[in-house]
Formats: sequence, structure tokens, C-alpha cells
Amino acid sequence: MDLTQRLVGRVAVITGGAGGIGLATAQRMHAEGATIVIGDIDPTAGKAAADELDGLFVPVDVSDEAAVDNLFDTAADTYGAVDIAFNNAGISPPDDDVIETTELPAWQKVQDINLKSVYLSCRAALRHMVLAKKGSITLTVWRETGILLDGHNRYTLCRKHGIEYGVDRVSLPDRNAAKAWVLAYQLGRRNLSAKQHSYSQGQAIPARKEASR
Repeated sequence: MDLTQRLVGRVAVITGGAGGIGLATAQRMHAEGATIVIGDIDPTAGKAAADELDGLFVPVDVSDEAAVDNLFDTAADTYGAVDIAFNNAGISPPDDDVIETTELPAWQKVQDINLKSVYLSCRAALRHMVLAKKGSITLTVWRETGILLDGHNRYTLCRKHGIEYGVDRVSLPDRNAAKAWVLAYQLGRRNLSAKQHSYSQGQAIPARKEASR
């Protein structure tokens, strides 16, 4: 089965698309024919990524409602649709450490970027997808929720469980114009089962199944 052009004619909006998982996903989607819109807070890296992929860069602070709305509205106004939303932006800053030393501003910033941004991005994307009666929303999470990674597992805790709680509200029957998926990435591979390793390669799994794990 040839998948090289399966995204031809689709418009993909990717937050945190200037580097890491976001950029790698943008490159893959572009290779499969998608038109790419990069949303990122870094204007230099964001524009470079968009230029590389013959796409569009829109600067965005994903914790800001107006900025997120502008990202998806600009994509729709420029290309006529929002077919794919890859809500990927997230942080794990050094000042978000153990609870005894983490101050409230650092904690709040992580919640705003890792969790509130998912709510804002889903809402902004759905405004276009519901009208078009089609679309796909992908959310990135880490699956190693129970593993302490040098104390920095708040990214996992707030984003994974927050998304799992809210993702069914994106994929309710009356929202069937847009399918919500959780794209799970494994951080470590040494002790993974064959099934887990397939997820580490970026296999999408239905949100409802992922939420039950």
C-alpha cells in the first residue's frame, strides 16, 4: 500500500512544530503530501521549518487564547481548511522540579502550556472541522507516567492524565466530524514489549483505548 501521497490536499496545523517531535511530524506529513502550517513561539526556528516544508509559519503562544485562535484561523483563511491539528507543544523546564522547590509561577506555566493549550487548540481546530464535517486531532503525550525521570515527570502527569480526562469530550458522538487520537511516544525502548515498541514508532491509537491503560 502506497502511503506517500495519502495526505495530498490536507492542511495540517502543528504546534511546537519548529523542532523535535513537532518538526519530525511536519516533515513526515509534508512528505506524504500535506500542506504544513507551523505554530511556534520561536520565530526564527519556526520560519525556517515552514520554509523548509514550503509551508506557513504563524507565531503562537499556545497558552494564549487569541494567539491560538489566530493560528487556526490564519491556516483556514490561507489554505481554505484545517484538516489536521497536531497539538504537540509542551515544556518540561528545570525550574519545574520537586514540589518543595517548585514555585507557583513555574508550576502554572507548565499547566498553561502543557494542558490549557490542548483545550485551546482543540476548540480552535473544531470550529473549522465541525463546519467541514471532517478532520483529525492528534495530541502528544508521554506514556511513562509512573516512572520518575530525575524528578521531572510533571509534564507526563499533567498532560497525559489531563488529556485522557478531556479527550472523550472532543470525540463525543456529536463531534464525529473530528476524530481525536492520542499519539503516544515511548521515551525508553530497552524494556518495551513488541506492542509497546510499535507505539514508540509513532503509531496512533484511539483515545478511548489509550485512556483505559
